[in-house]
Amino acid sequence: MKPSLSRLLLACAAVGLGWAIWRLLDLRFTTGDIYAEGSTFRADPVGARAYYESLSRLPGLAVSRSLEPVHRLGNGVDTTLFLLSSDAADRDWLSSRNVGELDDFLAQGGRVVITLNEFRLPVPANGTNFWIGTPPTGGTNFSPWPFGTSLATHWRFDLRLARGTNSTDAFTVTATPAAAPELPGTLRWPASLRFAQLDTNWIPLFADEHGPVLITRPAGKGWVVVASSDHFHRNGALRTDRNSALLAWLPGPSSRIVFDETHLGTELNPGIMTLARRYRLHGLGFGLLLLAALFIWQQSSSLVPRQAGAGETGETVTAQDSATGFHNLLRRAVPVAELVPRCFGAWRNSVGRTRPDLAPRIAAMQDLVNLESAQPPKARNPVEVYRRLTDLLHRR
Repeated sequence: MKPSLSRLLLACAAVGLGWAIWRLLDLRFTTGDIYAEGSTFRADPVGARAYYESLSRLPGLAVSRSLEPVHRLGNGVDTTLFLLSSDAADRDWLSSRNVGELDDFLAQGGRVVITLNEFRLPVPANGTNFWIGTPPTGGTNFSPWPFGTSLATHWRFDLRLARGTNSTDAFTVTATPAAAPELPGTLRWPASLRFAQLDTNWIPLFADEHGPVLITRPAGKGWVVVASSDHFHRNGALRTDRNSALLAWLPGPSSRIVFDETHLGTELNPGIMTLARRYRLHGLGFGLLLLAALFIWQQSSSLVPRQAGAGETGETVTAQDSATGFHNLLRRAVPVAELVPRCFGAWRNSVGRTRPDLAPRIAAMQDLVNLESAQPPKARNPVEVYRRLTDLLHRR
C-alpha cells in the first residue's frame, strides 16, 4: 500500500472515531440519563426537564438551576426553591446544615417546595408498615423506620407506607377544605408514602383514607410545601397524566424560581475557568495567550532583521581560541599608535600597586613610553618599544 493512501485511511479513521465519540456524548448529555432521577437536566420520562422549561417560558418568571449551596441563593424574598425527587430513604437527606440554610431562606420570605422519591425505599415484609418517629399509640405490626430524616424531625412530621409493599398503583386523593380554590378536587396519586402525626402548623391539602399526601405550613415569613410523591412533575407524567393546576400552583406568587440540583448529586466545583467567566477575565486570558505566543515566537526567531545575503554564500566561520579573539578585539578598538601606551597603562595600574619593588623600573619604562608617544605616528615602532620595555623589566 502506498504511504499516501495509508495516511489518508488513517486520517479518515481518526475523523470517524472522533465523530462517534462526539455523537455518543451528545446523546448522553441531551437525554440527561447521566443525572439522577427527577433532575431538570434529564429529558427522559423520569426527569423534570419539561416542567423546568415550561416554567421558564412563562412571562414574568426568572427560572434557573442552582448548582451551589442554598446560602449562595441570596435573599429569599419573592423566590421559590424546588427540591425535586428528594430521596426519602437517604439517611443524610437534607442534613442539619442544609436545614439551617433553609430556615434562613424561609425567614426572609422564601418558598420551599419538596417532593419525595419513594421508589428507592426498601421493600418491607407483607403486612408491615414503616414509621419515622414515634409509632402510633396502640399500633401493631409496625417496624421502626431504618433511616434518619433530620428535616422531618425538625419540622415535625412522620412518614409511613399506606401498604406493605412499594406499590405503584394509583390512589385517588381528595382536596381538603384548606386547599386553594385553583387546585383540582381530586388527583391521581401513584405513591404509597403518607404523612402522619403532623404538627398543628401543618395544613393537609390532599389526602385519602391512608393519610395526607400534600401538606404545607408557614415558616418564618415564607411557606413550605411537601409532597409524598414526585410522579406528577416528571416528564412521563406531563405527557400521559398531567396535573396542570397543581403544577401551576406549586411556584406560588414568586417571580423567581430556582431548581436545586445539589441534593441530587450535581454540584458545581468552581475552577479557574469558572472564576474567569464569573469575574469576566476573558480579556486577561486572551492577553496571557498572546504574551505566551510572542514569547515562543521570540525564542524561535530573532526580532533583529537579517543582513542582506547572510546565510546565502555558504561561508562558514571557524571557531578560535580566547587569545585570538582578544587580539582581534584589540585590532578593532585600539589604533596601532596607541597600542603600547594603553597596554602599558593597564599593566602599570594592575602591577604597580602590588609590586612596590618595581617602582624604579616602572619609572624608567614610563619614560620610554613617553618618549615613544612624543614621536610622530609614522615614526613609532611598537615592536621595538615592547622589546626594550621587556628588557628593562627583566634587567638584573
